Amino acid sequence: MSLRLTPSTPLLKVNWDKARMLRDIRAGELNDRHEPFPRYLLLNEVHDLLYTVEDQKRYLAMLLMFVTGARVQELVQLKPSDFRLGESISCVRLRTAKKRDHRKTRNKRHAEKLKAAGYDSADVSPSRWVPLPDEAIHKEIRSYIVTHKIKPQHRLFPVVTRTVQMWVSKAVESYNESAGHRRFDFPVSCHTFRHSFAMNACLHGVPQRVLKEWLGHQSMASTEIYLRLMQVDSYLVAEQVSWRPPVEDVTATPNETYLLGDDD
Repeated sequence: MSLRLTPSTPLLKVNWDKARMLRDIRAGELNDRHEPFPRYLLLNEVHDLLYTVEDQKRYLAMLLMFVTGARVQELVQLKPSDFRLGESISCVRLRTAKKRDHRKTRNKRHAEKLKAAGYDSADVSPSRWVPLPDEAIHKEIRSYIVTHKIKPQHRLFPVVTRTVQMWVSKAVESYNESAGHRRFDFPVSCHTFRHSFAMNACLHGVPQRVLKEWLGHQSMASTEIYLRLMQVDSYLVAEQVSWRPPVEDVTATPNETYLLGDDD
């Protein structure tokens, strides 16, 4: 059985109920204007969904899509050797599915150069490294590898992408049937976890250029699509901004009290 992630102390406090309300409002606005936009789940919704998944393999597959932003094509290529866990910088290597080098592997020497530059000589795809600093996630990955006796160069999930999508569909179906859960009012797919990864990063203040590298986007325009939803981020960040000094620092004279929000 999976170890299951336990709640951690947040580095940035986010009101998730308010975030959900703002997300739904923004989705309604964009939908009314017939503008396409990525649909995503919030952090607590993802983990509520994962909690209903009993199978360790399916649980880890969905967890990794959420914490790495991996496309499903990238997920099924993951091997134990792609992880650097417990080191000074823990991370995972993803073979970017959509970035292609148009150069051809003309000979063995050229293929070796591509491999040294971070390309997979089999499909000429570049790799990217996504940080995995959470030790609880490290334990999930190690437990799965040991339990299933997966060799370093064997795939974690030796299945086709359609199978992973079926796992997600089954998980959502089970979640929606569970008592006490707020049903998802939009289709949830493998790519929803990728969008959820991106928006969770935005809500926690990750710069767009860093997010672009994590997602493996070739153009910043692809990353900036998440700016369409920044009404959510803008409001929640605004709640973190103080316009009044702490009580012990208030030194205003009676003539200056209007600065603190008293009578005009």
